[in-house]
Amino acid sequence: MDNNFEQLNDNFLLEFSRKTASMDRFRKVSLISLSIFGIMFIAALQLHNIAFVISIAILLIFSLICFIISLIPKVLEEQQVFVTFLFVLLTYLDSIPFFIVSYLMTVTGNAQTFKIKSIESIIYLVIVISSYVFFWIFFNKKLEHLISSKKDTSPNTTISIAVLGIIGGFIGMNIDGTIMAPILGIIIGLIFSIISPKLGIEMTYMYKARKSDKKYWEVPKEKNKNIN
Repeated sequence: MDNNFEQLNDNFLLEFSRKTASMDRFRKVSLISLSIFGIMFIAALQLHNIAFVISIAILLIFSLICFIISLIPKVLEEQQVFVTFLFVLLTYLDSIPFFIVSYLMTVTGNAQTFKIKSIESIIYLVIVISSYVFFWIFFNKKLEHLISSKKDTSPNTTISIAVLGIIGGFIGMNIDGTIMAPILGIIIGLIFSIISPKLGIEMTYMYKARKSDKKYWEVPKEKNKNIN
């Protein structure tokens, strides 16, 4: 990614800052993530797998920290580079539990057990990892071209991984040993491998833009009213 944002499409980046990377959206995403990780932590306790419980606990604590920070106006106003960095991490981390659930569905036919079958495991990892890498490169080049252009474009509204995770996680935890479970597991993993790179790349661009120039920072509503 190019760190020089002076020649980029200001209209695109400013609109992106106001909508997709807004502090209000950070608050909503962190709250949704906190809720989902909380539910998954309770479910993880039933599996009696220490590694899985600890990993979900770490994600739960991180999302809690993000949500608490999102409630402090002074931090949101004065530390937008740091907050955007947290937003980037949250965007990527949001997808991890759902990759785990879809993986377990694929290798066991049941998202609530940790037995692994090597063939299914290899098939899942090859498909999902290769898809993730391909779409990460694809979306990176596409977004780089888009914001480098001089066209009057606006960023597309993106769907939070956490919201999609509610659907995928709910389905995964309720599938029990049917032939459809491995197929559905691969499909869910594939969907997240397509969606998550785009969201992560968008937020990474916004982080670098805000780090480069304060004109990409979000103006608080109160100050915006005074200016007008």
